[in-house]
Amino acid sequence: MDKPVCLINTDSDGKLCVQPAALQVLQQIQQPVVVVAMVGLYRTGKSYLMNRLAGKQTGFALSSRNESRTRGIWMWCMPHPIKAGTTLVLLDTEGLGDVEKGDSKRDTNIFCLAVLLSSTLVYNSCGVLDNRAMEELQYVTELIEHIKVKPDEDAEDCTEFVKFFPRFIWSVRDFTLELKIEGQDITEDEYLEFALKLKHGTSKRVMEYNLPRECIQKFFPSRSCFTFQLPTTPEKMSILESLSPADLSPEFLEVTKRFCKFVFDKSEVKRLKDGHTVTGRVLGNLTKMYVDTISSGAVPCLENAVTAMAQIENEAGTVEGLEVYQSGMEKLKSSFPLGLTQVSLEHQRLSSMATQAFMARSFKDTDGKHLRALEGKISKLFDAYLCQNEQVEMETHCNLLLYMRCKDPLILHVYFFPVNDTRSKEIVEQNERASLSISHPRPDKPFRVKTPHVLEVPGASVYPEEGISFRTDVEPNFFKVRKLQVDDVQMNLVRQKDKMSVWTTTIWKDEFVLLKQVQDELKLNSEIEKKYFFDAHRLAFIERVTNVKSIADKLRDQGIIHKELYSEITQTNVTIEQIMRKIYDSVHSGGRKAKCKFIDILQEEEPCLLEDLIRSDS
Repeated sequence: MDKPVCLINTDSDGKLCVQPAALQVLQQIQQPVVVVAMVGLYRTGKSYLMNRLAGKQTGFALSSRNESRTRGIWMWCMPHPIKAGTTLVLLDTEGLGDVEKGDSKRDTNIFCLAVLLSSTLVYNSCGVLDNRAMEELQYVTELIEHIKVKPDEDAEDCTEFVKFFPRFIWSVRDFTLELKIEGQDITEDEYLEFALKLKHGTSKRVMEYNLPRECIQKFFPSRSCFTFQLPTTPEKMSILESLSPADLSPEFLEVTKRFCKFVFDKSEVKRLKDGHTVTGRVLGNLTKMYVDTISSGAVPCLENAVTAMAQIENEAGTVEGLEVYQSGMEKLKSSFPLGLTQVSLEHQRLSSMATQAFMARSFKDTDGKHLRALEGKISKLFDAYLCQNEQVEMETHCNLLLYMRCKDPLILHVYFFPVNDTRSKEIVEQNERASLSISHPRPDKPFRVKTPHVLEVPGASVYPEEGISFRTDVEPNFFKVRKLQVDDVQMNLVRQKDKMSVWTTTIWKDEFVLLKQVQDELKLNSEIEKKYFFDAHRLAFIERVTNVKSIADKLRDQGIIHKELYSEITQTNVTIEQIMRKIYDSVHSGGRKAKCKFIDILQEEEPCLLEDLIRSDS
């Protein structure tokens, strides 16, 4: 802010009201705030000191010492000069005791608001700290009647006040006395304590004398004093804001500098009764709450304020958490459709971020009611996004894997899945190890991945008849084709919705014959071939066989390895190579029949490895 704005003023009915523009400023401040409020009789120069705290020559309106310029409470927000990540909020109040206003109730309300909103309260007066000065501070004696800590507290019980009342600074302007008591030099704070000293006795006069002093002592245990001499000559007081430092008293400037440094160093961040840190946003809500309560004729209650603020902040935190979640999911939505795993992972990540956003703003959600409400709303949103993900159609190019499972009758497995779905490809290849792969070009047209497609093969039975979708969030699905006799196979992939053909191919009869020949060529038929093959590839078996558990199971079932060895290789923490070395040595010691059985098992479990080794030998 480059200048102050009015925070609290009077409406058409004469009641105090908060100004929307100032509230909007506070709503933007997410940092903790240090709130310094200046109160005091009118025409005592409060605004000048506030401008000094702001580090400015002008800003808050100065009076000419014959009229009050400030009306209501004005606010100036700025970065704190020495506390990083903190905002300094200066509140300049209208002068108290203005005879032209003649409204003592309004003065009391202004004073109470300054106490409620500030973390440091500066009371400004002129002259000396005598009995008249104490009597002019009558508002402090009325605090207990105009502020409550708890809804049901005794009106005379002020023991809780000290826990939340601000630091108190008495600024004495135009001070002309020497700081001495009985000829001994004293400090300004000692001067204040001397002025607050109580008289002994129980007479009415003594009790009236002691009352304001007792209230200050009880309500403001942290208190300090600064005494300011006249800043300049009387005739220049009306142009004080335009005077340069050279035109001001050096003593006045020295005290002003000490005063500002003290306020910056000692003023704490504003906190609620339960210790919760007040941000600018919270301060705005508190201000409106207190002003509305006072304007309604009720007495502000700090405990009620904390409860109300908790409700406001927790509800706002719920909204912020939902916004974080929805914002992230809307970005993800632009990439729909996606696999269930991917959507779920992003849901979990955004749910965590939403909870963090809620926790950063919420307080006193002791029973977790608002957090549970947030989680419930997020769950409903997640269900809605899952439905939207299911409904979105996206076109993508698909990969193709085609296998001959059986030649007589001819059984083919036809797999389609998105090109980038490596997981499905790995599963398919593992499932089809005993089948023969048939090379054919994949479709060159994009598919609507969640739209069912049907495979038409004349003269064959095709399953599933209802069609399949090419999704990544399900196990790989496929068309099973079964023909009673081997001839050319024509395939036509049709989009079920509009009967549009998206891919066609023909597998010629000669291809099946060739595949059978290749399959026969790549098999070891005689025992002598299997024995020599076993002996020649010891290192390859040890290094390249991966499906060792299944191989070990079959070797044990056929009695090739004994139970002790099986237990040793399946229960101990050893590598695959170590297991295969033990298996190879055991099979080798079993002779030619054991070696042949091992090769037969290997042809079932590792056909690709076996074919590769046979090709390399040839």
